[in-house]
Amino acid sequence: MKKIVLSLFVSFCVLALMSNRSGRGSIFGVGLTTSPGESGAYCGSVGCHFSGAFTPEVNISLLDSDGNSVSKYVPGQTYTVSMVADVTGTPAGYGFQIVSLKDADNSGINDWSDLTSQMQEFNINDRKYIEQNNIINSNTIELTWVAPAEGSGSVSFYGVMNAVNGNGNSGGDGADTSSVTIIEDVMSSNTNNNFDLVAVYPNPVESFINVRTTNPIKEISVIDASGQIMQRIKNPSSTIDASNLSSGFYILNIDFGNGENTLEKIIKI
Repeated sequence: MKKIVLSLFVSFCVLALMSNRSGRGSIFGVGLTTSPGESGAYCGSVGCHFSGAFTPEVNISLLDSDGNSVSKYVPGQTYTVSMVADVTGTPAGYGFQIVSLKDADNSGINDWSDLTSQMQEFNINDRKYIEQNNIINSNTIELTWVAPAEGSGSVSFYGVMNAVNGNGNSGGDGADTSSVTIIEDVMSSNTNNNFDLVAVYPNPVESFINVRTTNPIKEISVIDASGQIMQRIKNPSSTIDASNLSSGFYILNIDFGNGENTLEKIIKI
């Protein structure tokens, strides 16, 4: 049975390559980035686009407006996603596929733009994939991407690139996958760090956190070092139960509901 499934998959890849250069995802409705929820396969792993003249090494990075690679995103800010295939030799061109997912639930972060005429998008289970619709000459893919809303937590990009010789066959090509995880920059939110508004103690904390303030609090979010929201307490009392938190560094995002909030660092022991 495994041999039959493998043969069918290889046949599918060969058919996609030979019959159309416009991207197998949009034709067959399949993601091949090795992201969570996919089969884990990509064409280079089972014989399609298998390595011949080319052995690409693919890297994905997130660039800010100055072109600098970043490891954190600011919610709502616009970035450039860059995917580069380092390869020896001179391929006739490249194909690719990429998707962006929220790590908390593997849902799509789908705000992509600035696709060239050689690119297209398609959707699978509310995930927006970007891929080529013809052979691309450059080994660098750049796309505009808008970071998700505050509290989304870490985001991962999953991609695959093919270096092809353009002869219409599966041999002599090469493929590689890559992924990168970008955490949310919780300290960059629109905050008012007015320490006269709030007192948080004890710190470090073992079980319960006391929050004292002269203003009513609408909501408190407890955020871990990766940007993931661990607790969200609406209309909280003056005491927060932190006993279920693992040891480590956290941020309390205290929202007063009037356009003001403050961030407090705590250490759970």
